[in-house]
Amino acid sequence: MSGMSRRGFLQAGVVAGAGMAVTSQLPSADAVPDTEAGHPTSSGALTVSRLTVGDMHDPLGIQAARPRLSWQLRAGGTNRSQSAYEIRVASDPRRLSRADLWRSGRIRSAQARNVTYGGQPLSSRTRAYWQVRSWDEHGRVSPWSDVARWEIGLLQPGDWRAQWIGNAEWDALSAPVPPATVDIPAQQARYVRLNVTRLGLPLKEGAWPDPVSRLQLAEVQVLDGDVNVAQGGAVTVSEVYLAPGTCEPEYLTD
Repeated sequence: MSGMSRRGFLQAGVVAGAGMAVTSQLPSADAVPDTEAGHPTSSGALTVSRLTVGDMHDPLGIQAARPRLSWQLRAGGTNRSQSAYEIRVASDPRRLSRADLWRSGRIRSAQARNVTYGGQPLSSRTRAYWQVRSWDEHGRVSPWSDVARWEIGLLQPGDWRAQWIGNAEWDALSAPVPPATVDIPAQQARYVRLNVTRLGLPLKEGAWPDPVSRLQLAEVQVLDGDVNVAQGGAVTVSEVYLAPGTCEPEYLTD
């Protein structure tokens, strides 16, 4: 061979062959990966997640003493299913290994929704912690799920302990209040106008800078002897906010 010794030819052939071997091991640009991100296609044990109680996540104050428990399953591959499950419930997450409220044992069932709690009776304010594990179609058991919880509300009327929200001034108003009497000389007027601004309580309203004295509740009587001539008549209430250079009347008819 011209321009190349036999040794040089053999070395070049080895290098070229190695290059061909390496190239043949690299995947082509069109190759489809065996797994999709976050969703392995190879089969494995089930994973239990998204535990709910009455379709709620970690609910508080539920009114069911025997709530409905549900969970979701995740697995790779196709035609996967649950063949059995086990639930454990405890009064403290540290007691789950020796569940003191309920341990269902292995239940042969594909049910993963609305499984009724079947453990110790739960009273008001009881907090329960729980986990689930499942067996797949081949009998392989999953790890225990993350710990979830629920809390029972007040189930009986006697469980409620509360007081009415009140105000000392409101309580004072519950006592009989003597009427404010205004004597009007005999006349033929059809209307009586009373300025009751000072009888009201100062209130702070909205963006208005100053407290407004407003009568919260009143009963008006106009007596002619023993006859209340105002009974059944219309009462018109007007409010006027006075500000420098302005007058803004507002009316309310009862």
